[in-house]
Amino acid sequence: MPILLYNNYEQLEIKEKQAKGEFTPHRNQDALSEALGKSDHLGRARGFGGVNVGVKRAFGKATSKPKSDHETIKAQLREELREEMREELKASMKANLPSILESMGLSTTLPSTTPSNHSQRSPPRQIELPHEKALPSELEEVLPPFEVETTCQLLLKDPESGAMYDVASATAYPPRENEVCHTVSLLPGHLKVKIQKVPDEFLGLPLHVPVPAFEIEAMENAIGTYVQWPTTLIRFSVEATPKVKKLKRMSPEMIFSNELASVLSASRKSPDIPDTIVDSLSQECEWLRTFVASMPDGDSFEVILDGTSFHYNENGKIQVDKNDISQFLRGAKLNISIIQVFMRALQHELNSNDKASKVGWLCPDTTSDTKIKSSTEEVNAYIFKAMNESVKSRNEFVLAPIFENDHWMLLAISVKNCTIYHFDSICLSLGRKIKMKTIVRHFFTRYKMCGNRVNRKEPLWKYVECAQQKGGLECGFYVMRYMFDLVSCCNDVSDLEKVCTSMSGDPFTDEQIDEIRDKWASYFTEHCV
Repeated sequence: MPILLYNNYEQLEIKEKQAKGEFTPHRNQDALSEALGKSDHLGRARGFGGVNVGVKRAFGKATSKPKSDHETIKAQLREELREEMREELKASMKANLPSILESMGLSTTLPSTTPSNHSQRSPPRQIELPHEKALPSELEEVLPPFEVETTCQLLLKDPESGAMYDVASATAYPPRENEVCHTVSLLPGHLKVKIQKVPDEFLGLPLHVPVPAFEIEAMENAIGTYVQWPTTLIRFSVEATPKVKKLKRMSPEMIFSNELASVLSASRKSPDIPDTIVDSLSQECEWLRTFVASMPDGDSFEVILDGTSFHYNENGKIQVDKNDISQFLRGAKLNISIIQVFMRALQHELNSNDKASKVGWLCPDTTSDTKIKSSTEEVNAYIFKAMNESVKSRNEFVLAPIFENDHWMLLAISVKNCTIYHFDSICLSLGRKIKMKTIVRHFFTRYKMCGNRVNRKEPLWKYVECAQQKGGLECGFYVMRYMFDLVSCCNDVSDLEKVCTSMSGDPFTDEQIDEIRDKWASYFTEHCV
């Protein structure tokens, strides 16, 4: 009895302390347990009365564990490793930047808070250049403004002596927005130039901006094609390019008049085509060049495209201007209008034959990546309409020249076999991603949903081992040659598979490309002008 009274008394004292805030009960450690002197067995179950008794009420709020020393050390090591990697990267960039700038002919002065005579940098890459043709270093002049193709000299700077060397003659093209060279955007401070001639002693020099994909890495590989060149290393001729007198459009008969002949002889042979190219033109291309030379700048020819052949709702109209024809004669990358005219020429030949045509066409303007990006629904509707009409016309296959990422390719589509033959003159890797692949797959899905039968569940893409171009500009001419060969062979051979497997990956010869150029020039002057 005395012990019980003592415990009751002590419990009352603890209750008073709890009321004053001097004692805080926790779990089973309340006033009674304190009075009895019992320890709280946390591992044992404990009951509470009432409803909705949760874990927090029964056992209290869980206490967060502090991070262990092991985790703290790991975090510190990670941060130290990141800092070391950042410092190593900065040191590597600072050491290599002068040599990179030196090889580009740019200033190697690096921003620093210390005096320049105490700065340390790696030695620049040495380029061995003949010293007998050195030019004054003061030739690094500001690029003058120009709006037309201009002849120029390309320079290189000897990093050891600082002397400038005249290493090539070229044609510089005025800067344009979103300009590309061999499917690559121009670097800041660079121009697109076409190298015409390189002295023998400079043939082995590396290019400022090599193009490994096209095997254009040295000066000797770049002759006759386009490259990027720093504006600080381009020197323009002092004499201004002579202007060609603008002439009114004249009929072919007037071309041979004495008055016009005297005017043409007083001017250059062509405002856009170098003399070396003019001298190599065939009779058909020379006649085309002579006729187009009479066109005023900015003028163009209007060419009608048959609505039935190209699956338009009505006849279409395209414009072929002086620049388009100039690019065609120079062997540059072709505009869409040039391909459209050639497709019309092939269809003209098919119509003149007694045999029924086995070829359908897709307009390259409607299937271009620009059109797909801006109006995908319109492209899908056009493809569905054109394919269906080709099937109704009993065409064995449909030819679709496509222009994506500044590169021409050709698709030969067999609707019956649900197979697409892909012709690419630059097969960097099989399975090149093209937007038309999604469009064609969408067509076959709709085509089968409309109750039509095909031989496959899914479209089969076959990459043809076709002729591969040697430079970076011939893709348009290669696509025209692919179409010409397919149209010629498939009029006699019904199996497109046999035609494609019989092709070779060797580049087309100059005679094969010239045959296409002559055919285009002859058709254009006879039927489009």
